[in-house]
Amino acid sequence: MTGSYSLHVPDIARRVLASQARERQQKDEFCGPFWVVAAVAALTGQVVTQDDAAVAAGTLLTAGGGRLSDLPPGAASRSDYLREVPTTQDTAQAGTSPQGIVRAISELSGGDVTAVPLSGQWTASMLNAMAGLVLTAGDAVAILNVATQYLWHSHPALPDVLAYLDGEEVRPAASEWQVGHYVAVAGSLTGSQRQLLMCADTYPSLGAQGVHLQPADCLAAALNREDAETSGGVIVAVQTDRAPRIQAWAAGEGLSVGFWDNGAPDIEPLSAS
Repeated sequence: MTGSYSLHVPDIARRVLASQARERQQKDEFCGPFWVVAAVAALTGQVVTQDDAAVAAGTLLTAGGGRLSDLPPGAASRSDYLREVPTTQDTAQAGTSPQGIVRAISELSGGDVTAVPLSGQWTASMLNAMAGLVLTAGDAVAILNVATQYLWHSHPALPDVLAYLDGEEVRPAASEWQVGHYVAVAGSLTGSQRQLLMCADTYPSLGAQGVHLQPADCLAAALNREDAETSGGVIVAVQTDRAPRIQAWAAGEGLSVGFWDNGAPDIEPLSAS
């Protein structure tokens, strides 16, 4: 049975999307810093640069530039860096660790925002519950560290979307790229039987100007990465006095407040001097 469809994009998500639009696209290998910028802006109103976020997070760039093959279709390289960022010869280590993102959000928000890292074996029900908690509360931003090969293609056919929401079995096209990546939850689309989560991306060529729909079970697989060498997790950036609520929810779901290994080492930021 088909029915009506409900789109939920609360104010906090609109602020995240406003920051996303202002940044236009991530700089090469800056997907983590991109969401540090968006989380700080959405929760405090402060505007910081991707470069400041990268330095605070200890991001590593590939020496000589990253691989163009790591860009999604339709995206162009962006290397207009404003600050010196450490480099590595090992492209597998390039990027930003979850530890770095947590540190950068706290530092750049002046301690007003705490980033809570959540790790464990994710399920679709956990992700839907987490999205509901974050989007309904209106004082938190959820950043997901995913492996993109587990996701739907960012431009699914509309009949597939509607069929999925109505409970039918669908086989949409596979993701158009395969990298470790950070995305943010920006809303939800609910049908008569199922829900899709709106993922805000760092590349406007993906989805509708950087927003694409994903099933929670695909996102759970992209976090768990059962057949990969790296793992994923979720970082919930929240006003510091509200962090215990996120931690309590995680404990109730059997998740740990802690980090995962996404392949990027935890690098201490460069000295200000």
